[in-house]
Amino acid sequence: MRWEEKALYKAFLESGVRVELVNPGRSPLQLTEPPSGYSVALVRAMSRLVALAAAGFFEAWGVETVNSYRALAITGDKALSLAFLAVNGLPVPRSYLALGLESTLAASNDLGYPVVVKPCCGGWGLNSFKSPDPDTLAQMVELKEFSRCPPSRLHVVQEFIGPGGRDYRVFVIGGETVASMERIARSDWRANAARGASVRPAKLPPEAEDLAIKASEALGAEIAGVDLIRGENGFKVLEVNGVPEFKALRHATGTPIEKLIVSYLIGRAKR
Repeated sequence: MRWEEKALYKAFLESGVRVELVNPGRSPLQLTEPPSGYSVALVRAMSRLVALAAAGFFEAWGVETVNSYRALAITGDKALSLAFLAVNGLPVPRSYLALGLESTLAASNDLGYPVVVKPCCGGWGLNSFKSPDPDTLAQMVELKEFSRCPPSRLHVVQEFIGPGGRDYRVFVIGGETVASMERIARSDWRANAARGASVRPAKLPPEAEDLAIKASEALGAEIAGVDLIRGENGFKVLEVNGVPEFKALRHATGTPIEKLIVSYLIGRAKR
């Protein structure tokens, strides 16, 4: 378990409710018999595949999951998330879905350099790069073409919103923002806390908090970490995380996020 799962488990025990850890890697799930005694299943698997399988299993037997299978399917795919956000009229960076070098170059030429290229799935800024020109882009994409993992060849190509190295994480629970922080990269254009970015509490304007709430609602996520970036024309949504980490946010703001999640789930179970 990560720091977040340990904090959540402790908060559950302190709340007095019965909680059970379900780990398919240690104990198999009985697919042909209903799970007994569960009111709500909180999905915290790091693997998108495991998260979807777990949510689908519990929902099939009538146990509500947070987040839902649909929300996890959308938030776990950057391309799908951007499409749903755009369909709902929310501001996002101009983006393309591209497969292979020719398509990626065409998207980049339309957006104008520099561009950001990301994998559709994954976190912590891994396997994402910023390209200043077509030659650099071609080299990076050609390296990915040697990968034996087909999804790694599928790219989200985005406009670069400069100057880079700074963005915001807003945590949303049940349609309300509970904490926000600013992330500042030390020596990179990526401001992920997992990559060593410094973090500090952020007091965001109402329109930014409203945007985070609308973004989580558009993707059906009851609990979400919404990443925002401020551009020349205001805030835009970078990503919506359906299984969000919150260790850095907890330490930066002092907000007991694990207790707020537990409180929300207890209320959810009583509906």
